[in-house]
Amino acid sequence: MELPESYKQPKPEVKEEDFWLDPDKDSPAGLLLSDRIKFYREKVNLIYPFDEKFLEPASYTLHAGGEYLIHDESGKRISGVLGAAGKVIIPPNGLIYIRFLEEVNIPHYMIARFNLRVKQVYRGLLLGTGPQVDPGFRGHLGCPLHNFTNEEKAIEFFEKLVTIDFEKTTPLGQKYFADKNPEKLGAQDFGQMRHGLITVTGLSNYPCKIYNKEQDRPLRDYLPQGESVQSSVFELQTEVKHLRDEVKEFGSTIQRYRNIGIWSLIGTALTLVGGLVTLDLYLHQSLESKYLNLETNFFSGYMNLKDNYQNIKDSISEINKTLGHLEAVKDISITARGESATSSMAKESPKLKEQSTKANSGKKQAGRD
Repeated sequence: MELPESYKQPKPEVKEEDFWLDPDKDSPAGLLLSDRIKFYREKVNLIYPFDEKFLEPASYTLHAGGEYLIHDESGKRISGVLGAAGKVIIPPNGLIYIRFLEEVNIPHYMIARFNLRVKQVYRGLLLGTGPQVDPGFRGHLGCPLHNFTNEEKAIEFFEKLVTIDFEKTTPLGQKYFADKNPEKLGAQDFGQMRHGLITVTGLSNYPCKIYNKEQDRPLRDYLPQGESVQSSVFELQTEVKHLRDEVKEFGSTIQRYRNIGIWSLIGTALTLVGGLVTLDLYLHQSLESKYLNLETNFFSGYMNLKDNYQNIKDSISEINKTLGHLEAVKDISITARGESATSSMAKESPKLKEQSTKANSGKKQAGRD
């Protein structure tokens, strides 16, 4: 993206004493509105470069455009300058450290705070609570941004990233500067104050802490030695992905075995059905054959019984005839025997009569005796 012309202007010269002594000392402490942001931009280069179209009622918009440091999905650390790269991609659930294009120069009687723009929050990026920038900081600010989505997010050069606001503090070095002529303080005096060689005393003669840290060091110098700076969420996502792949593979294996089992069951069922059909045919044929044999045997037995019955019937008829002949012979024999007995009795009757008479006479003689 092409920078506006105001961002191509050289850095204005300012007086060092305005960083230490408030040129608007009569205004109370509090959050700066847009007019005072512009005032201090002119006095101390509060924001450089500066364009009024990025000025809000009580803040200013800072853009992406400086150094960045990121870890890709394999864990490899990648660093570069966004102005040269044009854009940088934050992987899903990834973490990036990035510096803003503008530098800020905070006087010793002021602090600053910055936070992620709402649009970036809605994209799924997270900065968290805006950190406080100490009085006396001069340089390019930066911050870590976390991509909390499962999609890649691009940060392009000169993209609106954060808003920064400024707030005046209580006066610096009330005791020390009370009897000092600002016009007689030079760059050497301010340099000694900055490095702690001169104690700047304030209320009740207490010393005031002066910011004297080095600015604009490479981002890798800020990273803790021997500690991981990768997103734990990204690592967790990787583990979940591996587990998901394992579960998917396990599910595929189960499905394969299930399919094999189903086809085996179908084959077994078909085999059983075929066997049952064969058995049924066999049993049917066997029973039919046995029935036919039984029927044949029964018919043969019936015919034999019928023949036997007829033979018996004929035999009984013959027996009856024989019995009839025997009865006739018997009758003839009896008749003949009766006639013969009658004739014999007729012949023997006088003799018997004579024997009876003699017997009776004998009984009478015995009675008399």
